[in-house]
Amino acid sequence: MTDAQLAFVGGDRQIWLMDADGRSPRQLTFGEGPGAKNPWGVLQSRDHSSLPCWSPDGQWMSCFQTRMTGAESGQTWLAVVQVDGVEEQRLTMVEEGYPIYAQWSPDSRRVAMLTQEETHLSLGVCSIGDVGNYRLIEEGVPLFFSWTDDAARLLIHSGSGGDTRLVVRDVVGDEPDDFFSKQPGNFCTPLSMSGHAIFVGREETHGVVCVSDFSGADVQGIAAIEGLVALVGSPDGNFLAFTSAPPGERQLYQGVWVADMQTGQVRRVYSEGVVAYLWKPDSSGLIFVTRGRGPAEFQWNELLLSCEEARPLAGFFPSLDQKFFLHFFEQFAVSHSLISPDGERLVYASHPDPRGGGSDTSPHIYTIDLTADQPKAEILVPGEFAVFSP
Repeated sequence: MTDAQLAFVGGDRQIWLMDADGRSPRQLTFGEGPGAKNPWGVLQSRDHSSLPCWSPDGQWMSCFQTRMTGAESGQTWLAVVQVDGVEEQRLTMVEEGYPIYAQWSPDSRRVAMLTQEETHLSLGVCSIGDVGNYRLIEEGVPLFFSWTDDAARLLIHSGSGGDTRLVVRDVVGDEPDDFFSKQPGNFCTPLSMSGHAIFVGREETHGVVCVSDFSGADVQGIAAIEGLVALVGSPDGNFLAFTSAPPGERQLYQGVWVADMQTGQVRRVYSEGVVAYLWKPDSSGLIFVTRGRGPAEFQWNELLLSCEEARPLAGFFPSLDQKFFLHFFEQFAVSHSLISPDGERLVYASHPDPRGGGSDTSPHIYTIDLTADQPKAEILVPGEFAVFSP
């Protein structure tokens, strides 16, 4: 059994830790309102924590903490908590808008945070041990990013339509920006892989999946592609999975291609409609989501690169936070792992199947044993979102 841990937002809207198989639950965050110390399955406290994110070294957990101060208002912080429970730091209060995403730097010293404001997104950085010091890095709509391998810079893609840009910005010192000369194409999250930038560039009639250095120079095309493109790099840096969706709202991605970053070979590994996909930790294949039998149902699937057929895993009805993850899966794939480090378990949050006729409609945390010959979903605890440790 893996030594990895799960962090999950429980039924009390606080963050808990437990073993990968659901044993030994331990509360990590505590609300300051009534009911804060009640069992995790009882929702009484109106204070809450959300979107836990493990630091790469596994020692810290970032989250958003909200203290309700009135009927409709509250104060929200970006907080980090030591996993052993020794220390908590509220790095910055969110003065405007509300936070929607956080990502640790590779050296586990800083946290970059995206905040949704009235007319735009804001990207800022905080540092461990430097409480109250928030550095605004970029503003735009939309806005996606990844840390560079040296943990000192952010690779940022912002803007839409004809007004877009790719820039590498120093967040530690005051080094000048590096603006990519190639115009960005129709995609979301730029990637940092093995010392290179991966992005979609724009040509006159189509997009091109590209690899370059972090100054935007030495650009090489991997594949021509049309539509809205999603890029997800394998953990070992050897493969890039990409796909595209046709124009229009709520269109599925059409199939998945995998590029071998060493040989340049590109092959289509799946040809049907896809909602989202993630790499297995050993880069042997993909876990991906398709639509289920009804309008609200989704389906987990597994596809190994060594196989030609995908294996269905389980249907599910995602919680609100899980839907948000799926909608922006390329960004979350950089920072939040739904698969245990040994590749044996998948975790997710789902409402019960409404066809079951039960009275409890609240979301729960489920796991799937990926090593089983006939995988099935196992319910663990009430909860809204879960993520595995590194």
